Amino acid sequence: ITIRMKKEVEVFQEQLSITDPTEFLHIFTNQYYTIWTEEPDKIIENLKSEQISLMFYKIIYDQVQNGGFLQLLFNGYGFIVMEGSPMSEALREWGAAKTAEILDKVSQHSEEVLNFLEESGYNMENFSKIYKQFPHFDEFDKEFYKNDGLLEVADYVKNNINMFADILE
Repeated sequence: ITIRMKKEVEVFQEQLSITDPTEFLHIFTNQYYTIWTEEPDKIIENLKSEQISLMFYKIIYDQVQNGGFLQLLFNGYGFIVMEGSPMSEALREWGAAKTAEILDKVSQHSEEVLNFLEESGYNMENFSKIYKQFPHFDEFDKEFYKNDGLLEVADYVKNNINMFADILE
């Protein structure tokens, strides 16, 4: 996000006072997602690593809230939670250590789900099957609902705003 004009700065400062953490993060992630979808090959050039991590966190949050980690994997976002992904490290840095622990658990089991889907196909029948075949993901979902990290992430963004937006006055 680059804020250039005085009016934009005023609007942005007003948005920063939003108390609902989901709405607050949406200010940033909506714009990041637009950049990603318009030029996916240039995401590294167009966004900072913190911005990419925040966008990926919001994808995790939205997917899990809507259908759990299995939906996240089915919808093609497994790369965000696979072992070696920097997401857990970012969450720890942002003060959401419990959420990072949940992602670590998910990453240990996500490959088996992805392998099943690769072999069987990404279709609605198999989407239903993965919920039966991998019931242990229910526990990960429940843990996430209790420790989604939303407040910690929003607080980190507010306290480190220059990592997530460039304000040019």
